[in-house]
Amino acid sequence: MKKLIKYKGFELEYLEISNPKAMKIDDVTLAFHGFGKSAEDFLIFKPHLKTNEIIYSFNLLQHGNSKSPRERLWKKSLQPVELKLMMEHVLQVLRIKKFSILAYSMGGRISLKIVELIPERINSITLIAPDGLKNKYFYTLVTKTWIGKQTFKHIINKPKSVFFLSKWLTKLNLVNRSVDKIVTKSMGTLKQRKQVGDTWFMYSDIFFNQYVVQETIVKYQLPLLLIYGKYDKLMPPKQGIKFVSTILHAKILIVEKGHQLMVSEVVNNPVVIKHLSCKKN
Repeated sequence: MKKLIKYKGFELEYLEISNPKAMKIDDVTLAFHGFGKSAEDFLIFKPHLKTNEIIYSFNLLQHGNSKSPRERLWKKSLQPVELKLMMEHVLQVLRIKKFSILAYSMGGRISLKIVELIPERINSITLIAPDGLKNKYFYTLVTKTWIGKQTFKHIINKPKSVFFLSKWLTKLNLVNRSVDKIVTKSMGTLKQRKQVGDTWFMYSDIFFNQYVVQETIVKYQLPLLLIYGKYDKLMPPKQGIKFVSTILHAKILIVEKGHQLMVSEVVNNPVVIKHLSCKKN
């Protein structure tokens, strides 16, 4: 059963995942899924939880019953200071002193911003194909310019043009075929297209400074594991390899997969299981 935490007009839905024989809980992980996914994705980790461990898996804003104030959509995005205060409120409500982070794709970008904002509250970090390690100029164009916003709002109601453009760019080898598939899948219905626009805009100011985050992880000696699919065209392993180049204690795991990594073969990997049990000294 999911629960809600309310904060100044925002509603954050979360799922508690724990060992069926859970006793005294003193090991907490906050999990954040990818775009178009859900809090249930992290149920796959349940078999590995010890009796003292719990995962609070959150639905991102505009996913499930996690909502932003309606009057703010496409008008005022979530600000970093708000994210910090929101997370501090969540920790207070759930009575959490310190926590580990587990995140996938878009959830990874939000998580690394949390690392930048409140590193002293974090025990360890596990990121699966994290977004945000490379600037996406198209994303900035859509969410930060008047013409970008107007164009995307037009696409929401009349998507044929974007589907045609994606197919055309794919045929010219300017866009990878896997990207075309994701565009088609994630924007197939009006509801999906609205979710893309609303989510992109609401998180449009939640970007982290890579250098600050790298220095923070080193300063606080936060255990870090990055997991990538060898054939992932959206978040290729080279992004992670570059990111951890200055973090000597960090680990990177590359598996024989694409972008879809929330599967048993990845979760059951000994490297992943071992890292999830590690904590900052």
